[in-house]
Amino acid sequence: MRFILGASGSGKTTFAYKNCIEEAIKNPEKTYIILVPEQYSMQTQKNIVQLHPFHATDNIDVLSFNRLAYRIFTELGIVTPSVLDDIAKVMIIRKLSMERSKELGVWKNQFSKTGFIDNIKSMISELYQYDISSEKIAAITQNENISTSLRHKLKDLNLMYESFTKYTKDKYISTEEIPDILVKHIKQSDLIKDSIILLDGFTGFTPIQYKLIEELLKYSEDLICTVTIGSGENIKEEGDESDLFGMSKVMHEKILELCKRAAVQNIEYTDLNNVSFLKDADFIKSKAIDHIEKYFLRYKPYTRIDSGGDISIVRAANIDEEVDMTVSEILHLVKEKGLRYKDITILCADMSSYIDKFKHKCKLNDIPVFLSMTI
Repeated sequence: MRFILGASGSGKTTFAYKNCIEEAIKNPEKTYIILVPEQYSMQTQKNIVQLHPFHATDNIDVLSFNRLAYRIFTELGIVTPSVLDDIAKVMIIRKLSMERSKELGVWKNQFSKTGFIDNIKSMISELYQYDISSEKIAAITQNENISTSLRHKLKDLNLMYESFTKYTKDKYISTEEIPDILVKHIKQSDLIKDSIILLDGFTGFTPIQYKLIEELLKYSEDLICTVTIGSGENIKEEGDESDLFGMSKVMHEKILELCKRAAVQNIEYTDLNNVSFLKDADFIKSKAIDHIEKYFLRYKPYTRIDSGGDISIVRAANIDEEVDMTVSEILHLVKEKGLRYKDITILCADMSSYIDKFKHKCKLNDIPVFLSMTI
């Protein structure tokens, strides 16, 4: 088990990919699997092809957890039930809510309201993801410390969850159940045996994914995981919710627990926050961004430095003015500074408040825009 540690922009991904490519060229008979979140799989494949001296992936597979599952199902000849998409889930929940309306309590008249079924669908998906059974919800409803309102809502949720599970059993599966099926068959896969697996781009995992990682630790040759941790931070310290890198520390701690259960004793660390690695880091090219990375949201002494024009703060009266100024800056950067649209990224804390305004303004100014709610 190997951990590659580093701050944001320190080059963890590039370091890991280059390492993987070098090893893959030396050992063409071995399989190298890079596991990334679903939305990053295409970009990761592109990055591997660009970094590879032969501009090919060869014995390197870039997969998400679900794509890995399908690869193994194909290898082993496992036939899975039809996978439900979001529309199918909504239709099933609508049907079940009508059939069991007399048993529902506080939610009895809510299913006709716009968006309510979508919320129930999301809740059921999360229950599958976090491996929460109907029995666990029933046990919570017995807790005397919860409010009466919450108890009634949990009972209705449990009724719909139980009904959904029974209706789909042996006929359909949801996307969230695929990793759970994979856990049961992974030990039979020749693809996983003696393979080297890299986990990249994750800030944490669901309980079902942790089960899968435990199986990967048992049956793969080596497992590598990149972890975002700021310079001056100790990954081995216990993390909490108020800690800026609490999620990274919790993920590291849980993987160490899995290593103990899987009898993995050799655990190595590569810290890219080390001075010897920092010269290749992306943010080192800008002292101002390096300064923010080190001190932003950290409660420790700092000294002021000149931004050098790399960072500017603009105050706008409202969202419309903010969007107008952003679009004007994009046009300035493209027409006068020589940048391309693909070089520019806009990050929003509240995407729903901005998305329609940005789409409208970009369309008026002929600015091509790709919008993602999943990053």
